[in-house]
Amino acid sequence: MPFNLYTFKGKVEERALVDSGAMANFIDYKTVARLRLGTQKLDNIRMVKNIDGTLNRSGSITHCCDLLVS
Repeated sequence: MPFNLYTFKGKVEERALVDSGAMANFIDYKTVARLRLGTQKLDNIRMVKNIDGTLNRSGSITHCCDLLVS
């Protein structure tokens, strides 16, 4: 689903996965790099599993960024 993401550098149109069952908001690391969003290292790494219970091939979540989602 397309949506607008606003940063201090301006507005960009992105796409989001709807109703993934996630218990938090997530953003792809390539999007973070492309938009040059600031990140912070997490104190506790979060493992990512697929719907079938296998570990996600992209790896664990090691960093976060503060985004206002509305």
